[in-house]
This record gives sequence, structure tokens and C-alpha cells, in this order.
Amino acid sequence: MARSEEKANAMLNRFLKMKAEERQLLQPETRPFSIEECSDLAKAQHWRESVILEISKKTGIIQNESIGEHRIRELNDTINKLLVEKWKWEKRILDLGGPHLLESLEPPKYKFFGAAKNLDGVKELLDKQEAETKKKTRKELSQLVDYEYYGFCDEDDPVLLDIEASAERKIILTSKLGEYQQEIR
Repeated sequence: MARSEEKANAMLNRFLKMKAEERQLLQPETRPFSIEECSDLAKAQHWRESVILEISKKTGIIQNESIGEHRIRELNDTINKLLVEKWKWEKRILDLGGPHLLESLEPPKYKFFGAAKNLDGVKELLDKQEAETKKKTRKELSQLVDYEYYGFCDEDDPVLLDIEASAERKIILTSKLGEYQQEIR
């Protein structure tokens, strides 16, 4: 009786050992801490996609207002950090010779997502920013138009006069050269 028990324990131990080895093989590698460590274009694109996936998961979670103010603020900070990391991966992909995925040459600015827009202090900040970036009316734009807009003062600008004079000289020289070449033929 003890013999069959020992066999069962031995089989169980072998099974558990095999599962542990399998888990180690299937365990995904972690994203490198320093993006410059990655020198493979395919891996850089893989890590960028994993960051995008993480951003989309967290933006889905932050939509729920019932998770609490502290958790919402924490998620919003994490999403903004991930956006900067995504920008860094895009920059690294470009350095490695990959496609141009950058939306801008500078890192993204801090944004508010989902329920974070409704937090205390954030509403006032967003309203203030919106008021500063208010679109100008057609009347305000027309008041900015003056005689300089139409170029009526161009004759007084010495820099512009020098540029025009050099362009005229080039045109005259090329036209004389063309006439000379026709006379030779």
C-alpha cells in the first residue's frame, strides 16, 4: 500500500515540476526599464504595442466614477506616464529605422481622462484653459488685418529689397545665358 502512495507522490512531483518549467517558458519577458537597451526594431514595436494595450485597459477602467477619487488620480497619472513611454518607444523605433509614428517631436502634455475630468479642481482648470483658448470671432480677426497684411509696406523693408534684387539678378543672368546659347546654335 505504501508503494502505490509513493508512486502517486512521485508522479505528482514530476507533474508539478513540469508545470513549473512550462510556466517559466511561457512567462512573458518584462519591458526593459531603459528604452535605449532595446536594439531590435521588432521588439521595440512589440513593446510599443504592449504600452498601447496597457493604456487602453487603464482608460477603460478610469471611465468608472465609482472607483474613488484617489484611484482615479492614480490611474490618470499612470496613463500620462504610459503616454510618455509610448512616445519614447515611437522615437526609438524611428531611431532604429522603423516607420515614423511620432505625432509630435515633443513629449505629450498632461491630459485628463474619463472620470478625472470631473474631479474637484480639474473642472476649474479645464474651464480656465478653455477660456484662454477661446476661438476668435470673424470680427476680431478682421480687426487684426491692416495695411501690412496686404503687403503695402514691402517697399520700405531693406531685407526684402535685397532678396528681390538678388532674385532679379539671377533671372537676368539666366535669361542672358539662354539668349547666348541660342545665338551659338
